[in-house]
Amino acid sequence: AAGTPLIHTYHTVYEDYTHYFSPSRRMGRRLAALFTRRICAACDAVIAPTPKIQWLLAGYGVRCPVEVIPTGLDLDRFAAQPDPALRAALDLPSDEPVLLYLGRLAKEKNIAELIGALPQIDRGVLLIVGDGPERPALEAQAQALGVAHRVRFAGMAAPAEVPRYYALADAFVSASTSEAQGLTYIEALAAGLPLLCRDDPCVRTLITPGQDGWVYRTGAELMALANALPWGPAAAPLAALELDKAADALAELAGLEAINDWQELPGKGYGEALARYSPGTQLYLHVNVDNAAGGGFATLGLASLPPDSVAADGDE
Repeated sequence: AAGTPLIHTYHTVYEDYTHYFSPSRRMGRRLAALFTRRICAACDAVIAPTPKIQWLLAGYGVRCPVEVIPTGLDLDRFAAQPDPALRAALDLPSDEPVLLYLGRLAKEKNIAELIGALPQIDRGVLLIVGDGPERPALEAQAQALGVAHRVRFAGMAAPAEVPRYYALADAFVSASTSEAQGLTYIEALAAGLPLLCRDDPCVRTLITPGQDGWVYRTGAELMALANALPWGPAAAPLAALELDKAADALAELAGLEAINDWQELPGKGYGEALARYSPGTQLYLHVNVDNAAGGGFATLGLASLPPDSVAADGDE
């Protein structure tokens, strides 16, 4: 309707995906910036999930207001217990650490760096949960390096099953620098796992080195940190800190002292943004947080509704 404010959510670092159609990273970044400016120019405001994306949009020359509102996560659902049957099905050893990567198998996720480090990591199995176009190349890489017996490709996992995989691991690893908000990092913390991740702006707010994880910048650092990684009983003090860190991370991104109810986060943020840019307009918003975590461009139209038509909490 005419005069209805338009708020756009920007949850993906698109310049990291332009290799699918452009051999030039520089040209891809320019195209991503141009496309982003054109889309955002028609909006009253843009929602960014992290300061990293807010800074990225500023660098692109986006001029409309950009609000940081992180995606809500139900942290309690990741407090799963290890499943011996699943461990046996994946043929995971009980006397070696399990390093978990969970996400899409795509070039921009840089999983090849993790597999490439395995020959120099003294012990451990890399459990890869997810699927995608890069899987055949990664399987071939593991074979060529002679470490196929130390890599488990578990394939896709249904969202309800994901906590079971976190529960099998001793640490969460990622070599990606294309994360908009690093939701799997926060999930891993909620599951009690320390992080071992390539340096990236979205990681720096999550990791206090030596307390809840480690950040690496080179392949040599990755290998050294993986070899020194505590696991088993030695990792117990770390695990006790992770859940609090996960909750603190979401709260910090949201600019809140604490988040007591993850379901309140998206609605609270969008409602406050709408009030700033269109005073008096009512917000009707139903958010499926699990689906919202998928990322990508999503445009949210916000209608002017009479107060008695706004759904009550928990209604659609």
